[in-house]
Amino acid sequence: MVRDGLSGKEVEVFAKAVVNATGPLADRVRRLLDPELPPLLTPSSGVHLVLDYPLKAGLLVPKTRDGRVLFLLPYRGMALLGTTDLPAEPASCPLPREEEVAYLLEEIRPYLGDVSGRVRAVWSGLRPLVGKGETKLLVRDHYIEERQGLYTLVGGKWTTFRLMALDLVERLAKDLGLALPPSKSHATPLLGAGPRPELPLPEETARRLWETYGTLAPEVLALGDRPLLPGLPYLEGEVVYAVRRELARKPLDVLARRMGLAFLDQRKAREALPKVVELMGGLLGWDERERALRLAEAEDGLPGLC
Repeated sequence: MVRDGLSGKEVEVFAKAVVNATGPLADRVRRLLDPELPPLLTPSSGVHLVLDYPLKAGLLVPKTRDGRVLFLLPYRGMALLGTTDLPAEPASCPLPREEEVAYLLEEIRPYLGDVSGRVRAVWSGLRPLVGKGETKLLVRDHYIEERQGLYTLVGGKWTTFRLMALDLVERLAKDLGLALPPSKSHATPLLGAGPRPELPLPEETARRLWETYGTLAPEVLALGDRPLLPGLPYLEGEVVYAVRRELARKPLDVLARRMGLAFLDQRKAREALPKVVELMGGLLGWDERERALRLAEAEDGLPGLC
């Protein structure tokens, strides 16, 4: 039985195989089969800070005081500082811990000085590390487990997602006796790949629109060219595009997981929330009660971007 988390609607689904690709929550899904199953994972939290500190080159600290690696990279006109690596409990909305933020600021102090006043965004994620032991020593390889038709894919990294998907599909094809053509994913351009289009916008806005949407940028621009906030290179048309073409249903779907503003500047994202709710409400038919509910929900969820 599958339940829609937004509408509450339940649908009974039949399948020869079910894929469990739920990251750090994979063990929770596995235990729907058997509550006594031993865990596959040791989740690890990684916190990142976005600093108002423009960089032209990255910085790598190969060994911090506790033997970890630290990086500082140019990121959309800001600087991305990370990351931590501490044991964590599985959660659908991990929150940054104060001690992790303090650790990053202290480790970068010898190179940049005190940058605590330059922090514009803080966010945390969970790594679904396979195995047991100290998290910084666990390998990042992926692993496939099959139990009673439930295929669990764990481990890996963002940079290996195509290989992970390919290995899983080939395993399913083998086990289910399916004849599949050779994969072309390694040679398939991502959506929006191609030369930069001409856009009648200020350079900063045009560049950000192209970096975000690629060759689809003119489609986004056609949906609305007014700034979402004065002085920022984000457009109202991006909200429309996110709802119509990218299945956004909540304000943080737009500001965090589509547009990316909340990952760069959480104060500005909070300022943009009322306009995003107004635009989404018109597109999705929200009444005043629903708009107020979605606004409050997004304000509460902004610290964890969820």
